[in-house]
Amino acid sequence: MNPIRIFVVDDNIHARDILKRILNSYVGDFEIVGESATGQGAVIMLEDAQPDVIMLELDMHSETKSPDIIRAIRAANPAVKIVLCSSPTERDKILQAHDDGLMDDFVEKPYIRTKVQSAVRNVVKRR
Repeated sequence: MNPIRIFVVDDNIHARDILKRILNSYVGDFEIVGESATGQGAVIMLEDAQPDVIMLELDMHSETKSPDIIRAIRAANPAVKIVLCSSPTERDKILQAHDDGLMDDFVEKPYIRTKVQSAVRNVVKRR
């Protein structure tokens, strides 16, 4: 079985590194195919990266808001699954994103290894 191809988007380099370490700990199951500190950078890189799943920080402090980034990602690659990453204080935003159909799953920070793995596997199963 081919590894699940994952692209990580978070404006915090430490959060990206933690998430990548968690995903890389599942040797052979997941492959990090790219990362970006901005949603716009991710959209540009997606064509070459061809991820199965995008792990996207919900509340990035960038020029573009996450819902707009997600819409651009979906326009570029409608089949990609999106797992939003957020802190527990952002529940209202998570619920809104779910209601708007902008995400396939989510994981809360701080990350728990098994929950990250489950979220990725669950969205891929729903293809």
